[in-house]
This record gives sequence, structure tokens and C-alpha cells, in this order.
Amino acid sequence: MSDDPIAATHTDLMLEQIQKIAKVGGWEYDLQTGKLYWTDELWRIHGLEPRSVPLDQAFATSFFSDADRHKMFEMVTQSMTEGRPYSFDAEIRTSFGTRRVITGGDTLLQDGRPVRLYGATIDITDRWEMEQALRQSEARQILNDRLLALGRFAADIVHELNTPLSVIGLNLELLEMDLQKAGISVRNLPTLQRASHQLQELVTNLRQFSRGEARAQSGVALPVILQWVRRMLKLAAQEKGAAIELLLEPAPMAWSSEQKLMQLFTNLVTNALDAIPADSSGHIRLWLRASADGQSVLVDVQDNGPGVPPDLRDRIFAPFFTTKGDHGTGLGLAISHNIATQAGGSLELLSQGAQPGACFRVTLPVYVG
Repeated sequence: MSDDPIAATHTDLMLEQIQKIAKVGGWEYDLQTGKLYWTDELWRIHGLEPRSVPLDQAFATSFFSDADRHKMFEMVTQSMTEGRPYSFDAEIRTSFGTRRVITGGDTLLQDGRPVRLYGATIDITDRWEMEQALRQSEARQILNDRLLALGRFAADIVHELNTPLSVIGLNLELLEMDLQKAGISVRNLPTLQRASHQLQELVTNLRQFSRGEARAQSGVALPVILQWVRRMLKLAAQEKGAAIELLLEPAPMAWSSEQKLMQLFTNLVTNALDAIPADSSGHIRLWLRASADGQSVLVDVQDNGPGVPPDLRDRIFAPFFTTKGDHGTGLGLAISHNIATQAGGSLELLSQGAQPGACFRVTLPVYVG
């Protein structure tokens, strides 16, 4: 080491610049005097001007979460006992936000006793954010590939289903005519015709999806839609020991597509039925009303099932995400969310607090004819 003070000063400045560029800060703690020292860059990593506040152990560790602080104490204790270096990833809370760091250190022993702790902290926030952005980009690419494959599959489905569905619809009409001529009741036949019509509309939706076409929208009377959904799923509800309740307050017509809203609410009620255990006296309520400002129509679909775990709430509307294993496609809620947003509305999962079950709210704009 040179004794030249100019050279020493130059070396110190160079090391300081290197630390600044690499975002590496050093620290040292004297176990005998209790004094703690930070390099200038370590102050800056913590969002502070060098030596701007008194520095001690309690202050230095206050930037860490309780879990990271506990982990650090354990590693330091082990290092002091065994004389081994340590390092771990952590988060620190600073005045300009949360930073991701790698911190580590070692113990200086003297006559077998620890006398000094020293180490370094590296700010890896920029690298971590780039890695996160890369993962998200890769996930979006995978999703786009799957959606492209789904579009191709939809086109094939349309081709295969269109003709037999047309035949079913035509023969249902002929059957109705024959039954009426014979004086036989056709009370349940309109339900079958409506179901056939819905399937044909779904095929049309698939064709539009595969071609990227939009669906025409108009005014829709939601009471009619909700009553039809309850009638269609009545048998499925009875098999689960569940009841579907309609609470229909006065509300204006909604701006959307009748067929798409049938699909949306069928998806939501079907999901609710899937969530309710069999023979559980389950209950599903569809509550229709106007918003307080009169600009929207609201429908809450609420069940008394197990609800949605907190860690899944942010993912349930993502395409292909499902909690049903092999029994689910992961598209029902994604499609329903898309239907609501295409109409200028929204679909959201409300917080239930201490109440059991899940509650999805559909918000749709009012039709202005």
C-alpha cells in the first residue's frame, strides 16, 4: 500500500465511485465499542444522505421487515459462533420505496473471540425489476400462443357444430308443430328451443372470437335473462341441494348483447354451483338493481360456498387459470370478464369480509334508446 497521501486519496475516490456505479455499500460493526459504520453508498441505498442521522444497530435494522430482521440476526449469530460468512436476499423500506438487496457479511475473530462484524449490501432492485418484466413478457407470450391455439380450435368447433345444431333447431320447430296438431302439451319445448338457440349463438360467438369480430349490442332486459338462467340451471341446483334466489328491483335496460349476458350469468351461477358442496343447503342469490346515480345496472351473484382464497383473488379472471383441476378450462370467468368490459361495464369479485362465500358484481351501462 502506497504511503503517498495523494495516491491514497485517489484510491479512496476511485473505490467510492466503483461502489456508486455497482450500487454496493459496505458496513462495519465494532462489537467492543458498539459503533457502526456505513459507507456513503450504503447511506444512499437506504435513501439517506451520508451521516445525516445518528447511526446505531436498531436504526440500521429498522429498514428490514420482521421476517428478514429475524433471519439476519440468526445468520449473524451463526457467523459469530462458527466464523463463517453469510448472505441472503431481502427487502428494505426506504423513503423512495421498497428496494431489493443482497446483504451479507462475516466475523473477524481475535484469539477465537468475535471482535468485529463487517459486510456489504448490494442494491439489486433494477435487476430484479428487469427479471420480473421478462417473466411477465414470457407469460404474456405463452398466453398469446394459447389464445391463438384456442382461436384455431374455435374455428374447427364452429365448422363441426354449425350443421348439426341447425338440424336440431329445425327439428324442434317441426316437433312443436306436430305436437300442437296432436293436441299434446308443449310446455317444456320452448326451453329446449331456447337452449338450442343459445348453443347456436355460442357457435356464432366462437366464430366471431376466432375472426376477431365484434358482437352487435342493444338494450337488454335483465330480469328476463336472470329468470331464464335460473330456469336453465334449476335441475343442476336441485342436484346440489341448492336454491337460486332472484331479487329483482326496478332497473333500466342494460346496454349489451342478450346472448352474451346469458353466457355471462350462466358462467357465474355455474361456478357458484360448482363451489357449493353437494347436499349443503347451498344458496345463490342474484340481486338486480340500478346504481345510486342511475347510470349503471348492477347484478350481484352471491353464494354461500367456501369463497375465494385471498392469494387467488388477483388471478381468477386470467385466461386458463382454474381451481377445478381437470374439470375446468379456466375460461369461464375470463370470458365473462371480457363480455362485461366489451359492453363498457365491469365484473369484479367483492370483498366478503367475515361473510362466507363469494360475491361477483356485474356492472353494465344503462341502455339509452
